[in-house]
Amino acid sequence: MITKTLALKLDVDTLKGYLEGVPRLHGCAFEVIPDRIEAGTYLLAGAATRGSVEVTGARADHLDGLLSKLTEAGVRVDVTERSVRVTASEP
Repeated sequence: MITKTLALKLDVDTLKGYLEGVPRLHGCAFEVIPDRIEAGTYLLAGAATRGSVEVTGARADHLDGLLSKLTEAGVRVDVTERSVRVTASEP
Protein backbone atom coordinates (compact mmCIF):
# COMPACT_ATOMS: atom_id res chain seq x y z
CA MET A 1 0.00 0.00 0.00
CA ILE A 2 1.42 3.37 -1.03
CA THR A 3 0.61 5.14 2.24
CA LYS A 4 2.48 2.57 4.29
CA THR A 5 5.44 2.65 1.92
CA LEU A 6 5.72 6.42 2.28
CA ALA A 7 5.20 6.35 6.07
CA LEU A 8 1.82 8.08 5.89
CA LYS A 9 -0.74 7.11 8.49
CA LEU A 10 -4.40 7.68 7.75
CA ASP A 11 -7.07 7.82 10.44
CA VAL A 12 -10.10 6.26 8.73
CA ASP A 13 -12.54 7.66 11.25
CA THR A 14 -11.60 11.31 10.68
CA LEU A 15 -9.98 10.87 7.24
CA LYS A 16 -6.99 12.85 8.43
CA GLY A 17 -3.52 11.88 7.35
CA TYR A 18 -0.27 12.58 9.15
CA LEU A 19 3.35 11.77 8.53
CA GLU A 20 5.31 9.85 11.07
CA GLY A 21 9.07 10.36 11.08
CA VAL A 22 11.21 7.48 9.91
CA PRO A 23 14.96 7.03 10.23
CA ARG A 24 15.51 6.90 6.48
CA LEU A 25 13.37 7.98 3.53
CA HIS A 26 13.05 5.81 0.43
CA GLY A 27 11.11 6.04 -2.81
CA CYS A 28 8.49 3.81 -4.29
CA ALA A 29 6.79 3.25 -7.64
CA PHE A 30 3.06 3.50 -8.23
CA GLU A 31 0.71 4.12 -11.12
CA VAL A 32 -1.88 6.88 -11.16
CA ILE A 33 -5.28 5.89 -12.55
CA PRO A 34 -5.92 7.68 -15.86
CA ASP A 35 -8.44 10.53 -15.76
CA ARG A 36 -11.69 9.19 -17.25
CA ILE A 37 -13.12 12.68 -17.82
CA GLU A 38 -10.11 13.74 -19.89
CA ALA A 39 -10.06 10.45 -21.84
CA GLY A 40 -13.79 10.74 -22.50
CA THR A 41 -13.40 14.32 -23.71
CA TYR A 42 -10.83 13.29 -26.33
CA LEU A 43 -12.95 10.34 -27.44
CA LEU A 44 -16.02 12.57 -27.79
CA ALA A 45 -13.98 15.11 -29.78
CA GLY A 46 -13.01 12.37 -32.22
CA ALA A 47 -16.61 11.25 -32.59
CA ALA A 48 -17.97 14.79 -32.94
CA THR A 49 -15.51 15.65 -35.72
CA ARG A 50 -16.17 12.35 -37.51
CA GLY A 51 -12.53 11.42 -37.04
CA SER A 52 -10.53 8.66 -35.45
CA VAL A 53 -8.94 9.17 -32.05
CA GLU A 54 -6.97 6.71 -29.93
CA VAL A 55 -6.40 7.43 -26.25
CA THR A 56 -3.48 5.40 -24.96
CA GLY A 57 -3.71 4.53 -21.29
CA ALA A 58 -7.49 4.96 -21.14
CA ARG A 59 -9.32 2.30 -19.16
CA ALA A 60 -12.43 1.04 -20.92
CA ASP A 61 -13.82 -0.28 -17.63
CA HIS A 62 -13.97 3.33 -16.39
CA LEU A 63 -15.72 4.49 -19.57
CA ASP A 64 -18.48 1.87 -19.92
CA GLY A 65 -21.40 4.31 -20.06
CA LEU A 66 -19.75 6.63 -22.57
CA LEU A 67 -18.54 3.81 -24.82
CA SER A 68 -22.00 2.25 -24.78
CA LYS A 69 -23.63 5.53 -25.87
CA LEU A 70 -21.01 6.11 -28.57
CA THR A 71 -21.66 2.61 -29.96
CA GLU A 72 -25.40 3.28 -29.82
CA ALA A 73 -24.80 6.44 -31.87
CA GLY A 74 -23.03 4.45 -34.57
CA VAL A 75 -19.45 5.21 -33.59
CA ARG A 76 -17.00 2.33 -33.91
CA VAL A 77 -15.27 1.66 -30.58
CA ASP A 78 -12.13 -0.49 -30.42
CA VAL A 79 -10.76 -1.44 -27.02
CA THR A 80 -7.35 -2.96 -26.35
CA GLU A 81 -5.53 -3.62 -23.13
CA ARG A 82 -3.63 -0.35 -23.54
CA SER A 83 -6.01 2.01 -25.32
CA VAL A 84 -9.47 2.96 -26.54
CA ARG A 85 -10.07 4.14 -30.13
CA VAL A 86 -13.20 5.69 -31.60
CA THR A 87 -13.80 6.01 -35.31
CA ALA A 88 -16.78 7.91 -36.65
CA SER A 89 -17.75 8.10 -40.29
CA GLU A 90 -20.05 10.41 -42.21
CA PRO A 91 -23.76 9.96 -41.41
